[in-house]
Amino acid sequence: MDNKLLSNFLWPWYLSYLLLPVLAQTSLSDNLEVRVVTVGSRAEKYTTLGQDFTEHGATALKGLFGGVHPHQPFLSYSTSKLCTLLFHYELTRQITEAPFSLIKIKPEAIGKDKK
Repeated sequence: MDNKLLSNFLWPWYLSYLLLPVLAQTSLSDNLEVRVVTVGSRAEKYTTLGQDFTEHGATALKGLFGGVHPHQPFLSYSTSKLCTLLFHYELTRQITEAPFSLIKIKPEAIGKDKK
C-alpha cells in the first residue's frame, strides 16, 4: 500500500470514523460546535483515476495498492488528495445537521503576505 494514500487519506478517515461519535456526544453534552477540517490540494486535479474509474483509472488505482506499475510519487499524492476530497463530500452528504461544521481548505489558495 502506498504511504501517501495511508497518510493523506486512510489514517485521517479512520481517525474521523473513531472520533465522530465521541465528538458528537461531547458536543451535545457541552453545547459546542464540532469542526471537521479536510486539507486538500490542487494536486487532486492531476490524478489519472478519472470521473468514471475507466480502465486507465483502474490501472492507476492498482498502482497505489502495490500493482505491477512503477511507483509515481506525484500520481500517488494527487490520487490520495482526490480520495480526501471525495471523503469530504461523502461526509458532507451524511452529516447535514449541527453540531458539525465541515470545512475544506486548500493551503495553496490562502493568500500570501506581499512584502
